[in-house]
Amino acid sequence: MKISTKDFIFSLLFCFLPTNICANDITTNISYSQQKMDSAWSFLPEVPSAFKDSTSSEIAVKIENSSFYASLADADFDLKLSRITEPKNVDLQAQKRNFKAGYKFNESSSLFLLKNFQDSKSQSFDCYGFGSFIIGYCSNADININFTNPKYEALGDKIIKINGKTKSTGLGYKREIDLFGFYEASFVYLKTEYSYDWISPVEEIDSPFILGLSINGVTLENAINESISKLPQRDKWRSHQLELSLKQRIATFNNLSFISNYDLVSISFADYKKIERIPNFNVRFRLGLEYSKKDYELLFYGDIYKNNLIGFEPITFNQRTESYFNKSFGEIGISLSIDF
Repeated sequence: MKISTKDFIFSLLFCFLPTNICANDITTNISYSQQKMDSAWSFLPEVPSAFKDSTSSEIAVKIENSSFYASLADADFDLKLSRITEPKNVDLQAQKRNFKAGYKFNESSSLFLLKNFQDSKSQSFDCYGFGSFIIGYCSNADININFTNPKYEALGDKIIKINGKTKSTGLGYKREIDLFGFYEASFVYLKTEYSYDWISPVEEIDSPFILGLSINGVTLENAINESISKLPQRDKWRSHQLELSLKQRIATFNNLSFISNYDLVSISFADYKKIERIPNFNVRFRLGLEYSKKDYELLFYGDIYKNNLIGFEPITFNQRTESYFNKSFGEIGISLSIDF
C-alpha cells in the first residue's frame, strides 16, 4: 500500500508534540482480531447468493500517556464471491491502514483524529458478460477481441481490469459514561474519497456490424452500454458520515463480562452516480463474551450489520455492488489485547 509523505507525517505528528508522548509514563498496547463469515452458517443472517465466505484480520499498536495517545493498525479483508454468469469469480481482497491520534481532556474524555487508507487488489477477468453476450478469452466466450492499442498490453489475456482505493479523514470525541450499563460513547465525523479505475478494449469497439449483433432483441451496443454504466465510475466521489458508538457491559462475573456494542452510521454521497436506491444509514450490533485480567483482554463476539458493510468497509461499495447493500450481513470474531 502506497502512502504519501504528507500522510506519513500526519501519522507521526503526535509523537513529536511538546508534551513528549513518546518519552515519559508511556504505555503500549498490542491487539489482534480476526472475523469470519460463511454463507453455510445458519446462525448468521442470510447473505446474497454470490457471497460465499469472508475473512478479515487486523493487528494494531497503540501508545499513550496521561495526555495523548496514538495508534497504527493494518488490516486485511478477503471476500469470496461466486456468480453463475461471467465473470464467475469476483473475489475482493483489500488492505487497510488506520491512523488514530487523540488528546485527553481528562481521564474520561478525549478528542481524536482519524486517517484511514484502503486499497483493493486489482480484479482482472478473462471473460465478462455484457447482457447475453460473453466477451473475452474463456472457453464459453461468444466474442474474442484482438487489440493493437499499446495501452491494453498490460491486460495480457484479460478482457477487463478494475482497481479501487479509498481515503478517509475524520474527527471524533469519546467520553466515558455510566448509564444503564453503558460505559463509553463516541461520536465521529468521517469524510471518505473513493477512487476507482478500470480498463477494457470493449469500450473501443466501433464496428457497426459487431455492435449491431443481437440476442433476444438486445444489440451488443446496448448491452455494452448498460454493463459499462454498472462498472465503478472513474470520476472520484465522496461520502460524509456521522457515527455514534455505544459500549455496554451487560453483566460481569469475576473476570468474565457479557458486552454489547452499538454503532449507528448516517451516510450521504456526493458526486456519485447511483443506479439504484442505496441505504443512507447502517447499524452494527455486537454481542460478545470478554475475559479480562490486568494486562490483557480476550473477546469472542458476533457482529450483525443492518445494511451489509456500507459505512464500515468503504472499498466494498461502488456501482457494481450497489444491489447488495440493502441486505444484512453477519460475522463472528475473536480479539486479543495485551498491555505492556
